[in-house]
Amino acid sequence: MPLLTLSTWPALTQPEQRHAIARELTDHTERLLGKKRSLTAVAVLAEPIGWTLGGEPVEPPGSAAEAGPARSTFALEIRITAGTNTAQQKADWIAAAWDTLRRALPDALVEASYVSVLELPADDWGWGGRTQAARQSR
Repeated sequence: MPLLTLSTWPALTQPEQRHAIARELTDHTERLLGKKRSLTAVAVLAEPIGWTLGGEPVEPPGSAAEAGPARSTFALEIRITAGTNTAQQKADWIAAAWDTLRRALPDALVEASYVSVLELPADDWGWGGRTQAARQSR
């Protein structure tokens, strides 16, 4: 029951692009982490968000304040139950997710773009009104 949250700069405004990225991330999650596709949720934040790098604003592509080539950045988080995947599985997923976003974003990707795996204890989260720990005890 993973939950993925993606925010990008610039914002992904085309629904087709958001859906394609969500599908590919879901594929990676099923294939590399062994998670159930039907329980994998992906939230792609489509509203423009103010980003800074090094304490300075990342300017929108084409703005007068932008210096040099247009830049893209992103933050992707996945929440999974602690202890359900190996370090190698998580590393493979991070690499695949990074590659997906590197190909999907329109401008030069800045190095300060992040993929995080957040492991939550089974008694701290769940779906359908039940914790993962309650599901495991059945």
